[in-house]
Amino acid sequence: MVFNKEAKMIGCIVVLVAGILCSRFFLSEAAILFIQNYYEILLYVLLICVGISVGSNMDKYGLKKPQVAFLFLPLITIFATLLGGIICGLILGYPIKLSLAVASGLSFSSVSGVLITDSFGANAGALAFLSNLARELLSFVFVPLVSKKMNIYASISLCASTAGDTLLPVITKQSNEYALPAVYNGVVCTVLAPALTKLFISI
Repeated sequence: MVFNKEAKMIGCIVVLVAGILCSRFFLSEAAILFIQNYYEILLYVLLICVGISVGSNMDKYGLKKPQVAFLFLPLITIFATLLGGIICGLILGYPIKLSLAVASGLSFSSVSGVLITDSFGANAGALAFLSNLARELLSFVFVPLVSKKMNIYASISLCASTAGDTLLPVITKQSNEYALPAVYNGVVCTVLAPALTKLFISI
């Protein structure tokens, strides 16, 4: 099911507020501790769901044969994202370690927010969640513009992990031939986002 950007934005805000209210007024300390201890299981389940979603759409978009030319697209996406994270961190006065950890979420907001909250606290976790969510939502607006002014590969990099799922219909609206690089970029970024986030947290 594909939601429009307004519905997705409202849904994310509602879920975020609901989580805050539950933790403040309804969940016991034991329940919160349980969630904090076992959240990684939920993250793995989420990754499985992403994989199922991508797999179910492969026939729809004619995704059969991988092409070597696309191998470097996720690497460029990750490098540009981390560089942008460092620059933004320096401008806003955040530590480089935190800036890299936030940027390495690659628009996978749920994973980034949880992992960074666990290591840096709730404020940093909220920053990570909202930053990566904003990247995803803004991609709905900028993908068509970037595709016209620059090229479709730049817009795929802009989407990062969401290029293979929520932003895929927006990308393929430009042309179905770009479905393969979009899915490839999205899958690689989705798989690497948790590992990169943990890497920069541990530095």
